[in-house]
Parts: sequence; structure tokens; C-alpha cells
Amino acid sequence: MGDQQNRTGTSNQEKQPGLIVRFTLPITVGLVATVAVIPFAWAFAHYPDKHELIVFIAVAPTGAATAVSAYYAAESLIAGRKDATEALRRETERAIHATQKEKVVNAFEYIKLWNDPLFARTKRHFRVLLKEARDNPTATWKALEGDVSKRSVVQDILNFFETIELAIRKELADEATLRNYFRSITVDYYSVFESWIKESRKANKNPTGYSEMEELSKRWGQDNGPKT
Repeated sequence: MGDQQNRTGTSNQEKQPGLIVRFTLPITVGLVATVAVIPFAWAFAHYPDKHELIVFIAVAPTGAATAVSAYYAAESLIAGRKDATEALRRETERAIHATQKEKVVNAFEYIKLWNDPLFARTKRHFRVLLKEARDNPTATWKALEGDVSKRSVVQDILNFFETIELAIRKELADEATLRNYFRSITVDYYSVFESWIKESRKANKNPTGYSEMEELSKRWGQDNGPKT
């Protein structure tokens, strides 16, 4: 073992001739800062009339480094805001698309309800009343007020279109889809029963009765509603 150590030591000395002792000195930021300060301290002590210039020269690199750090920090902040803005934009587009899809689905639910077999009897009775109202508009009020069952049928149909307008206004259903399917009958039904609606408002002291359907009929009747 001793011979091996001697041989190793001899081998190391042969590789590095003249080496007596080896030591290492770790260089840290504090050590570099200390060494950097020495020239400024010496100059500050020997040139009292140049104190302001010496201080400026000593501080300038620090200020420059601070400015550079601030610049990159600002760049990072701006980049982060751009990323956040882009992420928000994409999420908003996704939400809008999903909402529009839901509106169309809800619109088709109204179409499905209108064609539901359970609603067929009401619509059949309504078509009879619709013809009577067209043939004798002045007798509509008396005919409906004197017959609760007939009046209920008309109210059920008109309330259906009231609901459609409310769903559109609350942005729960797609107006273009509903308009394409219901436009003609909405305008027609309101036109036929408009006089009865106005008389009903007076009799019931309800000036806003069926105002939703009225608004819907006027908007779609102008033929300028949203189209697909």
C-alpha cells in the first residue's frame, strides 16, 4: 500500500513539475464585488476633489444593470399579458360558439314543441277559430269572451309566441332559426287577433298584454330580422 501511494505521488509530481502545494479559492459574487470596490475606495481616499465623479463611475454600472433588469422584467410582464389576452380571446370564442350552439338547440326545442302530438288538438281548434276570426273580425271579441274554452285555445297559442319572444330577448334561443320557421304564422296570427288583443287589454286593464308577441310580429313583419 505504501509503495502504491509513493508511486502515485511520484506520478503526480511528474505530470506537474515544480508543484509544491495546491489550493483552491472559490470565487463568489461577494468576492468579485469586494475586489471591484478596492480601486474606487483607493481613488476616493486619494482624490477628495473627485468624489462626485468617482461615486458616479462606481454607481453607474449598478444603475445600468438595474435598468437592464427592469427592461427584461417589463418585457416579461408584457409577454405574460399578451399570453393571457390570447388565452382569454380563445376561451371567449369557444364560449360564444358553445352558447350559439345551445341557442340553436333550444330553438329546435320550440319547433319540436309546436309539432308535438299533445299540442295538435289545441292547434286544430285554433285553426277553426282563426278562420272564424278572418271571416267575421268584428264578432271575434264577443265570440271569445262568451266561450271560455275558445278563449283558452287562443290564449294558449298566443302565449306560445310570447314565450318565443322572451327566449330570444333573454338570448336563450336562436332568433334566426325561430324566424325561419315561425315568421309567417306569427305575423298572420297577430294580425288576425290584433283587435281582440287590444280589446282584451282595455277590459283587463293590462296595457302590456301580449306585447311580446306584438313586438315579435312587428320585427319579423318588417322582414329585417336576423337570417341564416
